[in-house]
Amino acid sequence: MVYVASNILAADTVQELLDVLDAYYLSKEWIEINGRIRPRVIYRLYGNMKRRIYEDNKVDIVSLRELVEKLKISSPVTEEELAEWEKRYGKLPKLSKDKAEELWQKIMERINKNKNT
Repeated sequence: MVYVASNILAADTVQELLDVLDAYYLSKEWIEINGRIRPRVIYRLYGNMKRRIYEDNKVDIVSLRELVEKLKISSPVTEEELAEWEKRYGKLPKLSKDKAEELWQKIMERINKNKNT
């Protein structure tokens, strides 16, 4: 799911966010990675692009507080969050440090590749 709160565009997954940026022909150069404990890929909206996104029925318009809660659920950290995640979405596979690094590299490669196009 893709969310917009104030001037922040975010999604449950990086792929969903990239798909929305592609749909609106928005530059991936302005993607930001925020958060120290749980990094999030977000996009700040300004001017006309903000208006276009707000008019779209495919995004969920939420408050900043709701956005924080939704994004927290999308990456469980504590045992309680993990239990809630698994109740909603099924068993979460274990991710090794090597696999996590590989996934991060793929994300960064895709972002950098899209910057050059």
